[in-house]
Amino acid sequence: MRPKIRFCLLVCFVALLSPVFLCVYLGKLAKLDFSPAWIQILSLVPGTLGVLMRRSFYSCFLSDCSNDVGIGFGTIFSKTSVKIGPKVSIGGYCMIGMCEIGEGTLLGSNINILSGRHQHGSGDSVEQPKSGQVTYTSVKIWKNCWIGNGAIIMNDIGDNCIIGAGSVVVKSIPPNSVAVGNPAAVKKTVAFR
Repeated sequence: MRPKIRFCLLVCFVALLSPVFLCVYLGKLAKLDFSPAWIQILSLVPGTLGVLMRRSFYSCFLSDCSNDVGIGFGTIFSKTSVKIGPKVSIGGYCMIGMCEIGEGTLLGSNINILSGRHQHGSGDSVEQPKSGQVTYTSVKIWKNCWIGNGAIIMNDIGDNCIIGAGSVVVKSIPPNSVAVGNPAAVKKTVAFR
């Protein structure tokens, strides 16, 4: 019964947000991108109403977004090529780039998921990076991961991992690991059921 109610609410909110979708579409026809403005506006709607509005908007805006995802207040997606699996919860004030988030993953607040490690060029000079130096890659966070507040994610995280608060993931984390620190290092491997 609950999935049917959730789907009906999703359809109602998509209909409610149809003027927003029309504005974004017409802006793209005129070579203007209004989507960042609407993303920021919708990120600031509080409470359950805000969660439902963000879920409805992102189900149409992102590459793939489950209809039961929870997206907290102030969370912003910088890229549309994001895939979010079912039963994912994203805390408040997160900045999310290109990524794929697996089923059952829980993200705390103030988490930054960058579009890979090399999105700002090689770092060899202070000058503006040339277009050939910038590389966006999709970060994969597999299923059933817990990511603590303030973490910065730049590389893949395997199934059933726990990433400590404030950790910076620069290298891939293997499945069933607990990783903490800057840069994040695996402290132990645990068996999850």
